[in-house]
Amino acid sequence: MRRLLLLVTLFSVGICALSGEAEAQTVVNPVTVAFTPSADHSVNGLDGVPLVTRYEMRVFTQSPLGQTPITTLDLGKPTPAGGTITVTNAVWFSGLTPNVLYVVRVAAVGPTGEGVSDLSNPFGNQGPPQAPSSVLVRK
Repeated sequence: MRRLLLLVTLFSVGICALSGEAEAQTVVNPVTVAFTPSADHSVNGLDGVPLVTRYEMRVFTQSPLGQTPITTLDLGKPTPAGGTITVTNAVWFSGLTPNVLYVVRVAAVGPTGEGVSDLSNPFGNQGPPQAPSSVLVRK
């Protein structure tokens, strides 16, 4: 029962990870990214072409925050539900270095450029403890 409660809690925190009001707490072993869509999500430009064609999730180490993302993931253009876009894919996060904190920015990308979000809350994968540095067996 405690394990189920923990899984539900992690899932719930993961869903809120990138909402308009990003939570300050660190999410461990994330699987979900959620964000408020661009105000131009469903808007077409003067030429009739959608202003937003896709979203990108750009992953950065939290400290030091680099100028270049360590990876960029194409989220496509999911349909918002209840004013939020939620995308779940544990594979995105599974390859990150354990015990390192990361943050993301989500970019709305279109034919005329992009709009980039503020930084998300920190998240990371919990790894095993480091091994003892030396072992000596004595008589």
